[in-house]
Amino acid sequence: MPFSKCALTARVRRSSCSFNHTPLQRLWPPLPFRQSQQTRKSTQRFPIHEGASSAVYVATNAAKGDAIVAYRIASTGLLTSFGTYPTGGRGVGPNKLPALTPVAIDPLGSNASIKADTRLHVLLAVNAGSATVTSFSIAEDDTLKARSTVPSGGLFPTSIATSGRLVYVANVGNPSKGLPATVSGFAVARNGALTPIRNSTRNLSQSTVSQAATIVFSPDGRFLVAADMPGDRLTTFVVRPDGRLAAPVSTQSLGADPFGATFHDDTLLVQEAQGRVTGASSLSSYRLLEDGHVVPIATSIPSGQTGGCWVAARASTPFVFVSDTGNGTISSYVQRLDGTLNLLIGAAAPVVAVSGPVDLALSQDGSYLYQLYGGIGKIGIYRVASTGTLAYIGFAVGLPATGAEGLAVY
Repeated sequence: MPFSKCALTARVRRSSCSFNHTPLQRLWPPLPFRQSQQTRKSTQRFPIHEGASSAVYVATNAAKGDAIVAYRIASTGLLTSFGTYPTGGRGVGPNKLPALTPVAIDPLGSNASIKADTRLHVLLAVNAGSATVTSFSIAEDDTLKARSTVPSGGLFPTSIATSGRLVYVANVGNPSKGLPATVSGFAVARNGALTPIRNSTRNLSQSTVSQAATIVFSPDGRFLVAADMPGDRLTTFVVRPDGRLAAPVSTQSLGADPFGATFHDDTLLVQEAQGRVTGASSLSSYRLLEDGHVVPIATSIPSGQTGGCWVAARASTPFVFVSDTGNGTISSYVQRLDGTLNLLIGAAAPVVAVSGPVDLALSQDGSYLYQLYGGIGKIGIYRVASTGTLAYIGFAVGLPATGAEGLAVY
């Protein structure tokens, strides 16, 4: 892109660029500042997000050496590959992690294994095979420069959450072998390098069972939420001023197998795989309370599809999209201002046989949806209509036939 994202608006410049000079001990709670009531009300009306997405990044998850494949977004939404950037760590390829069910199209069993931060201009990626996490700085032309590769704080890292300069990584471990799943914290330096936060590692709520399929920060950065798929729990941690986490608060999931999770404004959305029973996938919404518990708003709204796991939403649009891994399609929902949900279209995209749709993400303005198909090594590109329907416009290639996992839009 010919311009810096940091120069898009003066408001963005004040909230991100000048933050680089803040002393480390004052970085918590990080860059997503406490929202005022006025800001929160405007967000709930899903305003158009300023700025356009310019790149899509996908992790190869290759066992011999993980790497990020970068694609430039054209004005039409189509993608063109412009570089491959080694992470310095190892993925696992199509092989399963020891504690997970073997699925070649979803070897990490997680959401958000890479994360692009448009305020800090940083890309983060887990390396599950070497138990490390890598950070890259993102240049004005969207090229990447590796800044650090550090231990993830546990065994088999699979998911990343960011809130300003605070980063947490989920490690699934191997609970049945006495290696519990954990989350560990890191600080992001002004050049994009990661520094582990001492004594920040925490176990989830059930040490012999729990594993986080997804971790995500609340919009104000005060809470970290983990979707504990095998434990059927939603585990919440209060973020302390020093970036460390308080004791976990656990709530029973509305549906079985909570997998993908994201905040859509102040509403927590959780996709439920429901044991991968045919036609049983569902999406629930929650409100987060001050004590860390979550209370239901919409309870397990079914899509009629199978194996729904990943979920994508943007503040610029009321539409929510879900990858239905079991039958190769995408479902769409609409979220109302009160957090309630309605199914829009059960099969909003054409069924792509044995494609294994996994990670998906919307462009910042909500105009395009990018779907990683883990079973065929391609990215599906869809235009999002004002009604929430999807129109297929093309594929992007250049990934391993199976095993690639992790997609982020910048």
